[in-house]
Amino acid sequence: MSMHEKKMIKIFRHEHTSDGTFGVLLVNGEIIAFTLERPWIGNEQNVSCIPPGLYHARKREDWFGAEKYGPTYQVENVQGRTGILFHVGNTIEDLQGCIAPGLAMGRMNDRKAVLNSGAAFRLFLKEMGNVGESPLLITSFEANPYQNF
Repeated sequence: MSMHEKKMIKIFRHEHTSDGTFGVLLVNGEIIAFTLERPWIGNEQNVSCIPPGLYHARKREDWFGAEKYGPTYQVENVQGRTGILFHVGNTIEDLQGCIAPGLAMGRMNDRKAVLNSGAAFRLFLKEMGNVGESPLLITSFEANPYQNF
């Protein structure tokens, strides 16, 4: 697989609560993991999930988890936002506007959570292979949960 090959990443959000925004992560149509993002708070930097839409995910080698996990993907072209990464996390306390995959959904510290996030993150990276950039489509199963969007 070359750095120029593309894969399609999709997140279908299915639950919006104060514990987070939960979804399903697909790569080329195959379900890879569940996802956790922060709740919708007007697309505010570091505290909100990003709006649904079509974005670009670009491979990034230099990030805070690189030593432990290797490369990741950064979400680009989000209006008013920067630094949105896919990375390991279980609850919204682990996120500042980023996206955490998990192999299961459950509870941690009295909050809804994604579980086995490290394994899910490694699976996501394996599925992406050497792809340098990919389209990312984020949609919601719910009818417009985004107030003032």
